[in-house]
Amino acid sequence: MNQIGSALNELGAAGAASEENISDFALRVGALPNALKHTIGEALALGAAFEESGIEAEREGTAYASLIYTDEQV
Repeated sequence: MNQIGSALNELGAAGAASEENISDFALRVGALPNALKHTIGEALALGAAFEESGIEAEREGTAYASLIYTDEQV
């Protein structure tokens, strides 16, 4: 748990992304079925990257989940 908190703090300090939005994205991605989930590190990194691109956590989580579901069906 400390490692996750440290990763959030590091990502928040290293760029424009906020810890709150990164964790919100990770929670949304965490709701995906196990077969479609990323590691927590990957989810945090994706959340930071999306937010730094100007996308809100709510939208990025929904869009990412839709993309993953669509990709799995193809």
